[in-house]
Amino acid sequence: VTGVQTCALPICYEEAINCYCLATSINSNYAEAYSNKGNAMQKLALYQKAIDCYEKALQKQADLYSAWAHMGMAFHKLKKYSDAFFCIDKALDLSPSYSEGWALKGLFFFWLDNPQKSIECTDKAIQFNPTYAEAMADKAASLVKLNRYEEAIFWFEKAFQLNPNIDFLLGHIVDTKLKIGQWSGLEKYRQLIVKGLESEKKVIAPFVTLSMFDSLQVNLKAAKIFVKATIANKNYLPLETVTRNK
Repeated sequence: VTGVQTCALPICYEEAINCYCLATSINSNYAEAYSNKGNAMQKLALYQKAIDCYEKALQKQADLYSAWAHMGMAFHKLKKYSDAFFCIDKALDLSPSYSEGWALKGLFFFWLDNPQKSIECTDKAIQFNPTYAEAMADKAASLVKLNRYEEAIFWFEKAFQLNPNIDFLLGHIVDTKLKIGQWSGLEKYRQLIVKGLESEKKVIAPFVTLSMFDSLQVNLKAAKIFVKATIANKNYLPLETVTRNK
């Protein structure tokens, strides 16, 4: 049964769900299989069905803190915020050093436009996992919201050193540097961005201007203009001026 349950994650989510169903049909008390089925449901944006899976998992194993945390995410996606915080707090009560749970709680606060509270949670995540690059990037995004750009750049770059494959991270670094006219090291990032654009990876969209893009195709087109203009001329035009009417 363990083999069936653990092999499912790399497969497409629909097939993963079938694998978890098979695992629970063999062992109806397999809490982690129910929980992972819920994770796959979330990837398909089936949030209520995901919650049903987490509840089944917790019926089998009430202290499965990851199921509590991920159920909190599903509730948050449904805009049931009090339920979301109840679940994530339950997860952290069960496992106070659960770094992913602290990062997730930080995201909840970030999405509710409370960057200071978000930073407090991401700091906890980093405390318990000093190489948690995603939490560092989340902290940096909150610092941007607070206009604390130099601190944001520090955490964006630290996250990049640990995991350069985080979506849009290069764009966040460049955009934040440009906000305060910090040109040091920008050529290095320009080369990485151009390389990413050539392979059409999601590396450029800056945090502040991401909503300006209608699609990844427009994003890539605008990004090429952006890279060329901003590196050649410090009096660059903001991305809005080249993308808003495209």
